[in-house]
Amino acid sequence: LTFRKYALSKGCQVHRREATWEERVASGDKRKRKLYVISATLPAHPSKAIEAEDQRKAQAAAASAKRKEREQQKAEEMARQEHIKRQRIASAYEEVVANILRIPVAAPTERTS
Repeated sequence: LTFRKYALSKGCQVHRREATWEERVASGDKRKRKLYVISATLPAHPSKAIEAEDQRKAQAAAASAKRKEREQQKAEEMARQEHIKRQRIASAYEEVVANILRIPVAAPTERTS
């Protein structure tokens, strides 16, 4: 479990940002690349954190239910389209077979070479 995930689970807000020059000097970092720090904001009261977590979970559950409903509708639409496609193919096939049966077929003639 990372610090970020742990802090978020406790109701804190966590942001990763690039360190300021003062923060770099204070940390003793002498590398030339970027240095990132994590800023955590704690809620004013623990009950607010619990309320925020409950609200986040409710929103996630609602989004999940909505996504499942959309996926189900999409699957139903695809099944409906496939059914229509199969009906069109079957009617075209029946039409071709009917046309073939209506045409009188001449007896094969023998060729003499």
